[in-house]
Amino acid sequence: MNASRREFVVGAAAVGASALMSGCGLAKKAHPAEYTTKTAVYYTQGGDSWDYGNQQKEFDANTDCYVRITSMVYAANITASKGDEIAVKYAFSGTDVADVVIADGPPMQIEQSEDEENVIVYTYTAKAKDKDDDTEDYSIFKYIPAQDGSVTLSIEYGDEIDENEDWQSTIYFTGTAQRETTEVPNIKPSTE
Repeated sequence: MNASRREFVVGAAAVGASALMSGCGLAKKAHPAEYTTKTAVYYTQGGDSWDYGNQQKEFDANTDCYVRITSMVYAANITASKGDEIAVKYAFSGTDVADVVIADGPPMQIEQSEDEENVIVYTYTAKAKDKDDDTEDYSIFKYIPAQDGSVTLSIEYGDEIDENEDWQSTIYFTGTAQRETTEVPNIKPSTE
């Protein structure tokens, strides 16, 4: 093979490889990252077990209640990667019925809703996992009821996730809240 033909073959191979690689990049851009989620909501009120969110809906308005939220994000296609960051928002409406405070979980931003009264919003950044990773990501919130009524938890994932993956759960506090405030007695130190 003469030198000019060899240069042509090498040049053509380089152009072909470049086109193939840029084609892969185009294919990657044409198919946006896809994610799936696993969401579960459990409640407890002084017991040793957590009840699945769609089972028990009424709780005593005189006793604190806890909600355990599992919300995990999984990379679902080749353009989604383990470690991709996805915003997760927990919005609690009905905070006039029960105060909501975080008891356990990842660091979160806390804000009052500017659009609605009696809504508190907690947000954090979830990291996408491989589909085989079953390590749970969860948060626990404490409801401190002040009166009868309902509290609705709405879980919303970032724009990267189909809105059908969002979740909502409402519970009801009943029994006319009669919370007692206990006064701490003024105990003086012993002088003996």
